Amino acid sequence: MHGLVSILIPVYNSAKSLERCIASCLAQDYSPIEIIIINDGSTEGDYRFLAQYDTSIVHYYSEAEHRGIAATRNQLLQLAKGEFIAWIDADDFMLPSRIKTQVSFLTTHPNIDIVGSYLTDTKAPYQTYTCPQKHAAIKACLKYKNCLFQPSILSRHFYTKEGIQYDESYGNIAEDYALWQVCVARKTLANLPIPLTAYDHPSNERLDSKRTANQFEEKSLRLHASLWAESQLSGEETKALHHFLYPTLDNTAIDFESTLSALEKLNRDAQSDDERIVNAYYTFLLWVKAPLTYQLNHISHMLKIIAYRQYKQWFKA
Repeated sequence: MHGLVSILIPVYNSAKSLERCIASCLAQDYSPIEIIIINDGSTEGDYRFLAQYDTSIVHYYSEAEHRGIAATRNQLLQLAKGEFIAWIDADDFMLPSRIKTQVSFLTTHPNIDIVGSYLTDTKAPYQTYTCPQKHAAIKACLKYKNCLFQPSILSRHFYTKEGIQYDESYGNIAEDYALWQVCVARKTLANLPIPLTAYDHPSNERLDSKRTANQFEEKSLRLHASLWAESQLSGEETKALHHFLYPTLDNTAIDFESTLSALEKLNRDAQSDDERIVNAYYTFLLWVKAPLTYQLNHISHMLKIIAYRQYKQWFKA
C-alpha cells in the first residue's frame, strides 16, 4: 500500500492556470493522492469550474480576505492528511511521473526527509533550471541564496508534529527560503537531477514588480543578516554582500572592499568544504566584476576559479 500524498496548492488570482495544474495532479501515475486548494482571497477569476471534481480527492477552500502565501501554506499543512506533502503552485504543473519518482526516492532513501528536483518551463523554449543534489552542497548554497524550488518539493509530513511552519512575517516573499533555513538544520535534503515540474517563469518586469510590492529587499536583507550573524558582519558589510548577491534590486555600485570583507569573515567561519567552495565561487565572481586595480591587488583570487568550476558542476544539467 502506497502512502497518501497530500498535494497542496495555494491560489491567488490564478483561475486561468489552476485547471491545468489540477489536471496534471490527477494525471499522476501514483495513488492515493488528495489535492487541497486554498483560494487566498482572490479578487479576480471564476472558480466555479472546481465543482466538476470528485470532492473525495479535490478539496477546495476559499478565504474572504487575502492573507499572504505564508499563512496559506501553513493552513494547507494543517489540513493535509497525507504521509507525504507535495507542493505545486497554481501557475505551474507536474510532469506525469513526478509524485511516483519522488515518493520512490524517499522510500528507498529513508535518511532523506525533503526532495526537490530540477524544473522546466511551462512553455517553449523549455529551459531547464538546475540545483545542487546533495544535502551538504544544498546547505552550503543556502548560506548565500535559495537553491531549492518550492513548487518541486515533496517531503515527509513532519511539519505539524514538529511545529515547523512558514514564517508569516515574510508574507509573500522569501517565506520558502526562511523555511529551508529551519529545515536544513533539522532535516536531510536532496534534489533529483531531472525536471519533474514545469514552472511558469515570470518576466523580469513581473518579478521586479512582485519584489517591490512585497518589500523583497528589506525582508531578504533581514533574513541574510540572521544567516550571517555568527560571523559578526557589520551592517555595511551585510548590505554590501546582499547587494552583490541580488544586483538587480537597485543601481547602487558594488562596494568591493566591504563585500570582500564580508566574504572573508564568512569563509573564516565556514563549517564544511562545500561551504568554502561556495564562498570561493562568490569571491572569484567578485574579482571578475571588479576594476583592474582591485584585480591586481587581489591577484591570488584568480586561483579560486577551481572552486568556481566545482560549484558550477553542482548545477550542471
